Amino acid sequence: MFETTLNKEPFSLLLIEDDDVDAMIISRMFAGGAAGVEVDVHRACDGQEGLEKLQELTDRGVARLMVLLDINMPRMNGFEFLSAIRSNPALERTIVFVMTTSLEARDINAAYAANVAGYVEKPMGGRPTGRIQQLLREYASSVIFPTPLVTADCTSQSAQGPVQTGFYEEAPEERSRVLCVSRLPEPSVHSHRILVPSRPTVSPVTAARPAIRS
Repeated sequence: MFETTLNKEPFSLLLIEDDDVDAMIISRMFAGGAAGVEVDVHRACDGQEGLEKLQELTDRGVARLMVLLDINMPRMNGFEFLSAIRSNPALERTIVFVMTTSLEARDINAAYAANVAGYVEKPMGGRPTGRIQQLLREYASSVIFPTPLVTADCTSQSAQGPVQTGFYEEAPEERSRVLCVSRLPEPSVHSHRILVPSRPTVSPVTAARPAIRS
């Protein structure tokens, strides 16, 4: 018989749930280390607010982050939220668990097609149970989380006029980097962010803007 020791490193949970009672129950499951590990719970009331909070947490470089997502919500539902983050290079690797009353095959399949880590039933007419706490605690203690990407404002101006600049900025734990490129053609500014693999050195790159042919 093998004995395993779970990793008790703290993690963050973004709870996207429009039901206040359900949100309160889940928050209490993790409050004050009740799950045997410190969990920083953030709550959003719908997919749109959840998207904004996820972007904020990502911009802050919050590591070991998971999302617990309801499906049926106002403004932006769970599937719309999943579509939004999977099409955003900075958010696409986010770990998401779905918790919903729907047991429709099309909903289950659509969720897994959007690369959720798990689909959990919320009892019809009931409330979330301790299974949620156990699932998220054991998952967080058993896996290696994706590394948050760090981005930066690359806007630049020289004495000779607009230039194209680029630089690498290390993400936490040096596991990935972002190449951020800004173009400043007149009269408007267009910015482009390109994800690139980690490189051994970090060096600024500045080059004159190439001629633009019409």
